[in-house]
Amino acid sequence: MIYCQLIMKLNFIEFNLVNNPLRKLIQNQVEIKGFLDVPNYVKNGKVIEIGCGSGYGTKLINHYFKPKEIYGIDVDEKMIYLAKKNKLPNVLFSVGDATKLPFKDASVNGVFDFAVIHHIPNWKKSIDEIYRVLKKRGQAFIEDASYETFNTPFGKINKIFCDHPYQSMYKLDEFFNYFEKKGFKVLKKKIYKPLGLTSRFIVVGIKQ
Repeated sequence: MIYCQLIMKLNFIEFNLVNNPLRKLIQNQVEIKGFLDVPNYVKNGKVIEIGCGSGYGTKLINHYFKPKEIYGIDVDEKMIYLAKKNKLPNVLFSVGDATKLPFKDASVNGVFDFAVIHHIPNWKKSIDEIYRVLKKRGQAFIEDASYETFNTPFGKINKIFCDHPYQSMYKLDEFFNYFEKKGFKVLKKKIYKPLGLTSRFIVVGIKQ
């Protein structure tokens, strides 16, 4: 099963931005594909998706990575209500907090994040939790934004309408440094600029 979650709930504009066909297209054609060129050690295992939203990313994880169990968690009850409409036999959706994951130490094979951690004021705690619940050689798949994202042309527009913890948001180097300091061996690290309008990053790591 797969678990998903957010800390700051989305406002009305953000809720509609993440629940539209364009967002699904980007997730399918860009975000998930950034994870597909590294070894898949989560097949037939147990994985979590933090901030699962309405469950579309969970379906992509299920399709491409073939885990046995998927747990999708999100802090927003409305998102979990929508997610539960996806009838996937190996998936369980639940309200949950990425800084307090309801899993035992070293109990899962993988954790996925599609642009969630930048919403979390105490973002280091979410990395701590991901590391804690992963088994040895468990994988963290992260596609996200950073402080630099909101200095791009699209990011500046986004900043007007979307609520984010800008005062506590990490910069790229800060995130990468903490991720490796925590004990992850990096398999992939990439900064990319979709359509030249914004800035995003991908990092995939293994718990050592």
